[in-house]
Amino acid sequence: MKSRKKKTVLVYGDFNILHPGHIRFLRFASEQGNRLIVGLLSKSISTGADLPDDVRLEAIRSLGCVTESIIVTDSISDLILRTQPDVIVKGKEHEGKPAQELSLIRELGIKLIFSSGSMGHSESELSYRYKNNHPLELGKLSDFLERKKITYSDLYDLVGRFKALKVCVVGDLIVDEYISCEALGMSQEDPTIVVTPVESTKFLGGAGIVAAHAAALGAEVTLLSVTGKDAAGKFAHERLDEYGVHYICPEDPGRPTTVKQRYRCDGKTVFRISHLREDSISLEIQSAILQYLSRLSHQTDLLIFSDFNYGVVTLDLIQAACNLKWKEGAVQVADSQTSSQLGDITKFQNMTAVYATEHESRTSLRDKDSGLVVLGTRLLERTNSTHIFLKLGPDGLLTLSRPTEKPEKPDLVPSVARSPVDTAGAGDSLLVASALTIAAGGSSWHAAAIGAVAAGIQVSRLGNTPITFNSIIANFLKAE
Repeated sequence: MKSRKKKTVLVYGDFNILHPGHIRFLRFASEQGNRLIVGLLSKSISTGADLPDDVRLEAIRSLGCVTESIIVTDSISDLILRTQPDVIVKGKEHEGKPAQELSLIRELGIKLIFSSGSMGHSESELSYRYKNNHPLELGKLSDFLERKKITYSDLYDLVGRFKALKVCVVGDLIVDEYISCEALGMSQEDPTIVVTPVESTKFLGGAGIVAAHAAALGAEVTLLSVTGKDAAGKFAHERLDEYGVHYICPEDPGRPTTVKQRYRCDGKTVFRISHLREDSISLEIQSAILQYLSRLSHQTDLLIFSDFNYGVVTLDLIQAACNLKWKEGAVQVADSQTSSQLGDITKFQNMTAVYATEHESRTSLRDKDSGLVVLGTRLLERTNSTHIFLKLGPDGLLTLSRPTEKPEKPDLVPSVARSPVDTAGAGDSLLVASALTIAAGGSSWHAAAIGAVAAGIQVSRLGNTPITFNSIIANFLKAE
């Protein structure tokens, strides 16, 4: 009797051109256990393998449902003995047909299932592989960079300085879950759309992904937040470990980790469900976060408030944090998101930079009528900030700064995204990349340009994953 923690499923075959039928089959196989091994038959032993082994292997490894994939150069029986699966899944077309390995499968007591999967199981995998990572339209930046006398070499140099920075992120940690569904149609009882879930994928979000972006761009990062004592909190901790983020997240058993679920059909979000608490964290946890901030303040180059208005970034915490003795020249920035929740960006005062959408600015200032430049100027004055980054979605980024000896006029940095796949997380990547640029000694214009590239990379793919140093540099090299 085999004893193991994980139930292993084995699949083997040629898998020449990876098509929807293969993906449905592999998705079905992955659901029969919690570890899927795919044995790819080498051209040396299979007459049905047309493409090179490494090409087919790369395609299989790109699928999220596959745990491990290996090239098989010996016999199927040897593969079975080596992997010791609990379940073997074969295509429905093989049922009832003779195969040399069948006697071994029976002898070892391995469960054998014949299936070709089901309709709808391929959409999420195909969209993830083929709709992501569209190239950016960096040509849109040319006029802006020329006006500001900025070269890509300047930007390259600034990104290179990120590795010397120490960053502290304070804010609401979120887990984003994308649930890919197959649309079944309209209910006959009432006008309700009926869907069936196919696949669930989780991503780190909120202040968590802000910290992860900073780490992936080379900085040394500490995250201060709160999680519940639950599965979502455990997932967040695992991801933070994976992304190289040092984190201090007290567990509050009475406060669930914030989870936002997006149900998607055919690449579009049908509806969303948020599991959260919006009341302020306890005074005890606020005090603990403040104590950690006090220890970090003398060595921190950049403090980021990533506020989703879910109770972590309270007004008292902001004021107490800003009154600490910070490292000379430390940069402090804030982003306070207001969508379905209530928020007020003006609670952040005397920041190096404040980030806000037009909606967030108008809500905070109670101003429905002013033009964008006037709106941004009012926000600049109300928050007493050095810079305002006014986020305008597909229309780009309006940047305003406080008057100096050489006043900088407001200017617009265009969006460089070619075909956005998922706009969630664009603001987080913009926030991190631009704030790091300012902390590295760049101007608001340098920050806006680098932030625009980071946001463009982010929206070209599904879900929040960290923007890496190499991904930004690669785009600069292409544009030179």
